[in-house]
Amino acid sequence: MADSMPRILIALCAFVVPAAAQQRQQVQYPTPYYIISTDADMDVVRELAVRVTAVAEVYYERTKSFAGVIRTRFPLYVYTNAADYHEAGGPEGSAGCYSHRGRSGRLMAIAQPGREKFLWHVLQHEGFHQFAHMVITEHLPIWVNEGMAEYFGIGIWTGDGLVTGVVPPDRLKTIQRLIQDKSLLSFEQMLSMSREQWNAAIGGDSAWRNYIQAWSMVQFLVHADDGQYQKAFGNFICDLAHRVNWKTAWSNRIGHDIEGFEKRYAEWWLAQSEDCSRDLHVQATVQTLGSYLRRAKLQRLKFQTASDFFAAAREGRIKPLDDINEWLPADMLLECTSAAMLLGKWSLEAPRGKPTTLTLTTHDGKTYCATIAMQSKLRCNRVLVQCSNASGPEKSSDKSTSGTTDSSRPGRQAR
Repeated sequence: MADSMPRILIALCAFVVPAAAQQRQQVQYPTPYYIISTDADMDVVRELAVRVTAVAEVYYERTKSFAGVIRTRFPLYVYTNAADYHEAGGPEGSAGCYSHRGRSGRLMAIAQPGREKFLWHVLQHEGFHQFAHMVITEHLPIWVNEGMAEYFGIGIWTGDGLVTGVVPPDRLKTIQRLIQDKSLLSFEQMLSMSREQWNAAIGGDSAWRNYIQAWSMVQFLVHADDGQYQKAFGNFICDLAHRVNWKTAWSNRIGHDIEGFEKRYAEWWLAQSEDCSRDLHVQATVQTLGSYLRRAKLQRLKFQTASDFFAAAREGRIKPLDDINEWLPADMLLECTSAAMLLGKWSLEAPRGKPTTLTLTTHDGKTYCATIAMQSKLRCNRVLVQCSNASGPEKSSDKSTSGTTDSSRPGRQAR
């Protein structure tokens, strides 16, 4: 199978009471939106803390037209031993899950050496299930819930944020092949699919197809035709949260002609090129460097030029901060710095009394400008990247799913 979807499927499961057998001692670490319970070492804990904080705020920012507010810290359990994870209720064959009973639930995952990339994918995916259940509604259709979870699951973490909308090349080839082979379910079948029907496919050959099709439908609704359907999709989910029947909500918000809409979806996907996410990967590099530049400012480091900043990065003068909520891994900065040198010309401006900016002008004339907003309430808004073409007006590099511009915070940060 060409697609990058893990063959060990991540699971949304019913709450299971853990057995009483002895497990490794877990330590609790409160963060702004989660209480992390884990037996992992501090390097894993630090990365968990900064990642889940950034991701929680991105969930909120991208869904704020139809989501509520974050009123309490979410429970997150991370195990270094698979047996402990399964004993606590994690399903066999899974590496992470969101388990719930009624309005309470918990997020669980396994952290094992050499599988860190998969851990972050699992947490970004399953974390959305938790966010949706606690903040949006219990009644999302399964294709929306799984499609949006996978949309966030493959997002690129940048330190203070998450770049979403990325289409991995192997996944693009898979969805195009499925469309050409007419192997996908019809939109009518996907829109009406129950959780029971979805779960019945888990473990079979159709499970991976359902995940990738749900993701591709969300990707289309959020990004196709320059975000044309984004606001309607947000309103559709808002209607679902108010218990409107899916068919009525779809007709009212997106249109009566489901077959015609499915045709536009297929045409759009077949027209996508292998490098359709190139700009998002460049944005992620700029945004990541902005996250480290913000931390350099917290350390009172000053740079006259972009070359000064990159020299400090290569020489290790931008240190990981002791604050668990501000720590970032040193190796990510070195990787980003190496990649940055191939992208184009960099400049840095740090005028007194104004935000610092880090700007990339690519070889094809595009500019990506990262503005460091030190005082923003939301971490994910502390590094804002604007992209502009050489011949076009500047535009935002990211949009909320709702298309709104409200910058209110997601609710109180639990203390």
